[in-house]
Amino acid sequence: MLDDFGRGRVDPDCTAFLTRLNDRCAAPAEDPALLFGDDVVSYAELGARSDQFAGFLAGELGVRPGDRVGILLERDDWLVACLIGVLKAGAAFVPLDPAYPERRIEFILGDCGCEVVVDAPLVRRFRAGLGSWPAVPAVSPSPESVAYVIYTSGSTGDPKGVQITHDNLAAFLQWCLHEFADTDIGVVFAATSICFDLSIFELFFSLTAGRTVRIIESPAHIGEWLGAHRRVLLNTVPSVVMELARSGHDLSNVTAVNVAGEPAPPALREVLDLSRTEVRNLYGPSEDTTYSTVHRLDDSGAAVPIGRPVDNTRVYVLDAAGQPVGIDVAGEIHLSGRGLCRGYVNRPRLNEAMFAEHPEFPGERLYRTGDHARWRPDGNLVFLGRHDAQVKVRGRRIELGEIEAAVQRIPGVRQAAVVIRGEGSTAELEAYYVADGSATEPADVRHALTAVLPGYMVPAGTVRLADLPLTPNGKVDRRALLARQAPERTRTSTVAAAPESDLERRVLAIWQSVVDAPGAGIDNSYFDLGGDSLRAMTIIARLNEELGAELRISDLYHHPTVRGLAAEIDKSAADRTPRAATPDADDPQAATEYPITTSQSGIYYLQRLDPRSTAYNIPLSFAVRGPLDHARFRKAVDELVRRHDAFRTRFTIRDRRVIGLVEPTAEVPIVRQEIQPGEETDVLRGFVQPFDLAKAPLMRVKLASRSEVEHYIAIDVHHVVFDGASVALLLDQLVRLYVGATTAEVPGLRYADHALLTEREGADERAWQRAYWLGKLGGERTPLDLPFDFPRGKVQRFSGDYVELWIGAEQRRHVESLARTAGTTVFSALFSLFAGVLSHISGQDDITMGIPVECRRDPRIRSTIGMFVNTLAVRVDVDRTRPVRDLLTAHATELFAALDHQEYPFETLVRDLGIQQDGDHTPLFEVMFAYYPRLPVEDLFPGADLAVEHYHVDRPRISKFPLTFLVDETEDGLRVSLNYDSSLFKRETAEAMAEVVRAAFDLVSTPAEPLSKLPPL
Repeated sequence: MLDDFGRGRVDPDCTAFLTRLNDRCAAPAEDPALLFGDDVVSYAELGARSDQFAGFLAGELGVRPGDRVGILLERDDWLVACLIGVLKAGAAFVPLDPAYPERRIEFILGDCGCEVVVDAPLVRRFRAGLGSWPAVPAVSPSPESVAYVIYTSGSTGDPKGVQITHDNLAAFLQWCLHEFADTDIGVVFAATSICFDLSIFELFFSLTAGRTVRIIESPAHIGEWLGAHRRVLLNTVPSVVMELARSGHDLSNVTAVNVAGEPAPPALREVLDLSRTEVRNLYGPSEDTTYSTVHRLDDSGAAVPIGRPVDNTRVYVLDAAGQPVGIDVAGEIHLSGRGLCRGYVNRPRLNEAMFAEHPEFPGERLYRTGDHARWRPDGNLVFLGRHDAQVKVRGRRIELGEIEAAVQRIPGVRQAAVVIRGEGSTAELEAYYVADGSATEPADVRHALTAVLPGYMVPAGTVRLADLPLTPNGKVDRRALLARQAPERTRTSTVAAAPESDLERRVLAIWQSVVDAPGAGIDNSYFDLGGDSLRAMTIIARLNEELGAELRISDLYHHPTVRGLAAEIDKSAADRTPRAATPDADDPQAATEYPITTSQSGIYYLQRLDPRSTAYNIPLSFAVRGPLDHARFRKAVDELVRRHDAFRTRFTIRDRRVIGLVEPTAEVPIVRQEIQPGEETDVLRGFVQPFDLAKAPLMRVKLASRSEVEHYIAIDVHHVVFDGASVALLLDQLVRLYVGATTAEVPGLRYADHALLTEREGADERAWQRAYWLGKLGGERTPLDLPFDFPRGKVQRFSGDYVELWIGAEQRRHVESLARTAGTTVFSALFSLFAGVLSHISGQDDITMGIPVECRRDPRIRSTIGMFVNTLAVRVDVDRTRPVRDLLTAHATELFAALDHQEYPFETLVRDLGIQQDGDHTPLFEVMFAYYPRLPVEDLFPGADLAVEHYHVDRPRISKFPLTFLVDETEDGLRVSLNYDSSLFKRETAEAMAEVVRAAFDLVSTPAEPLSKLPPL
């Protein structure tokens, strides 16, 4: 699919520009070619002038084929004749701007080796002898010879010369003729300096196509000529078009608009009539002959993509390792094809760095653009900014172009630029914008951004300017913005309310520390601050622990502010039940056995039924870059095992009860392996093996090394003693022990102590939770009518496979924004989306879906490694005629109520409901949904000479349920996996269901639409 996306139409035509131009100048020769002021130059006259100038260059100045000729002229009709005359003499022209500093002109002339410079005095001399210059034999330059050298800014401070060949130019013009064959064009406005490659389209395409070119002094003068012509094509930067519209110029005579050179704002759709004007957004570096991709704008309100490859061009979006990235994943644009230039003048090292041999097409090269983009599912590219515009702020990767697009979507904003000032912990985002009206003051802009962007992407400073500073080619001058004094932090119009009581002060302190919002006040909504379900549990647990409260998670949903929570604590202060204390007689520090917990029992029995199964193994894998001390690593693992009794636990049956036995010591085996390049993904192969639950430890480690500074660590733990939250605890503590950081013994309860206390928990709490679940799930329930391809067997086989979707950063922000609007969390929003998908697939409104939840509300077990997971069967009603946002609000109430009753064991509930488990189907639900927040392993070794990163390994091909929706949060978006039972579904059926999931995510950007808009399965 990516190969199809990235490959432009192949057109082998190689008709040279001069050949095409000569044909145009021959007949009909009197058609107007150039207009400048009141002067008109016909095609016949243009052909004669350029022929004469070629003779002048060769006969008078000694110019020979292959020479380079500088063009240092003001804009007029003679300028075009001189450019063409240089080509007819077999030389290459080098454009120069008379406004350039003298040093820059001297550098370019010296770098390029120009012996002849065409300036105003030389043109006057030529014109004085017009008609007398000797004719020269027609020169037919080879396709590989250079046609022109255009200088662009260089990172070293000196410009670099891009060498465009005659074949490059021929391929570009062939695409232009094909692309604009049916476009109604009479006059093309040429307002771009010849020093910038947009002018190549304006001049050479127009003359090749037989159109008339209106030479204009600069983009600032375009408006003066709009009323003088019909059927006009404008070719310029988006900001010029926006300014023309803002200034009230009549664009009714414009039938085509090309914008390029800077990101196109969505507001272009508002200022141009797309029903009668063809509007194209074009992208391309000078190194690829002006344009590489094209997109024809439509009425879609989304960000404007840069489109698909032009003819004879291949586009690749690659990661840092040079591998293609998936759909909606950010990567760097690489280009190849007939438009790719010869290289830079006198820059061998730069050529080597930027142009590489194409790995698939011998003899071709691949150019690194330094631009970032992502593929949309429809095959269009979305431009994300320059490579140096991709930054990290507080550990989060940010594309400045995405923030700029969000600013430009605010009504009244015409232009925007975002920069980053400072480095590391002092880095701050700053937004500069130009706008109309008083409703777009900095505080209003920031407030609007907080509604659509995560907090870490909202600029700290927002500045309104009369105009953005521009470079000579009309692009935003970001260096000039950074040269300004740093702006003060912009505050929204809402002032953070201070606490009015000691209780509010204490609640606010906990709130701020958990949400990482030091500026929050007592009236800020938890969800507006980006709070999620996991931190909601932490806040409630800390409030209950430190303030003696008895809040539930649903209290945070109903009272999402500090003021509201404090009032709720006051209201429920009476009649509190004290927490069960650890019995003195059992000495919790010395507990060596405990009755198996309900969280463990289901997994234990399933493993005993199939001792060879690895369905409940939890394999972890990550890469370590840097010198790894094996002895220190062994010591760190041993200390981790000593501190957590889960790793030293085995299970036995005594008096018909399963007992967990905690061994005083246990040595985790560490397998050592030396691997070769390409074997990294095989580290888990053969490593994940069944565990014998009667033997400790239920953990194993593998250390595979490719070199002294490249290692791959795999850890395999059985789920019966380990859960999702334990993953982060294990990695954090293992690293701390390795680096020698001072770490106290595990605070709170060890797992064995927790198990003993859970068994003695009060009967009132259990009865209260049991009543809730019987009320929600009792009575008749119809199983989901899923589109099974095969009959269901009596025994679950655990055979499975995956269909994966990528939800990019932009779509993820839509989900976050919708969750904030609905006053809920991302987890809750995703739950509603998947419930809607199931309703759509099954045609049923009564949907029950399973979710795993880590029962860690007791603060004493927050740092305890162990198995605390329970399964909740959440039942919701899905009205497919209601807007998506309404469903989120309704489902959030049900979901938070379920989380309030999360400790009641699932297996016990199944027995209470009288459900017979015969192996034919999963009791209560057929589909599970699990959400895994991003694990920032990259931050595990701060300041050390080691770096940790994830690396990809294949998931085990198993499925514990007919369907499971897995969502992994990553730095760049969400990886959504549909894990399906391959004994029940064909792969094509699973892929069809995955497309419905993708369509549901597309609905998030239009939350007023109902689920009935989803496509049929």
